[in-house]
Amino acid sequence: MEDNRENPEPIEKSLGQEFYMFTGGLIDGTRKFCREKDGKYFHFKEIMDWAKEDWEGKHPETNEENIFKYVGGFCAAGDINEQCTHALVPMSLILVPRDVLERNIKKGYYKPSQFDIDELRLQEFIK
Repeated sequence: MEDNRENPEPIEKSLGQEFYMFTGGLIDGTRKFCREKDGKYFHFKEIMDWAKEDWEGKHPETNEENIFKYVGGFCAAGDINEQCTHALVPMSLILVPRDVLERNIKKGYYKPSQFDIDELRLQEFIK
């Protein structure tokens, strides 16, 4: 199987993307970590926080710099569980649910521009 996550560098650094969808669906043997996140949206700083957590199937070398490669666990070609189907897909702000935007504004992870505030009607979340 070809490793579709060969580049561990978060895409957001080159494209300015901040939000991602954890996607790939569920298969036999999907771990709890992946099951809980599948189909949900996250700010890249939340994703980087995952590297500090422990979960079943976590790649032992997972850290903030390679979390975008390893995502929920073993995935790279030659790793134990090559059939991992999960990926982090960059998402437009327009598609990110309001509760996810609000959560990340409160955490201080997402600082919307004035344009974002006006266009996405985020005034109520900005103090």
